[in-house]
Amino acid sequence: MNTTNRDRDALLTRKQASELLGLSVHTLASWTSHRTDPLPVYKFGRAIRYRAGDVIDFRNRCRVEATKPAAVK
Repeated sequence: MNTTNRDRDALLTRKQASELLGLSVHTLASWTSHRTDPLPVYKFGRAIRYRAGDVIDFRNRCRVEATKPAAVK
């Protein structure tokens, strides 16, 4: 995915971030409330926002490469 710096700096709502990651809004809320959030957040009063680039980078860091199957003897 090719994104511009402007796209990466866009701020997403919790719902938008959860849709991009395929996680529930509750999971992201839980991470934030328990301070186990692997994603940096921006707080504007009670509003929580995620930087699009941070969400994309987190998603890419969670990628696991498939391993080769063991040779059958």
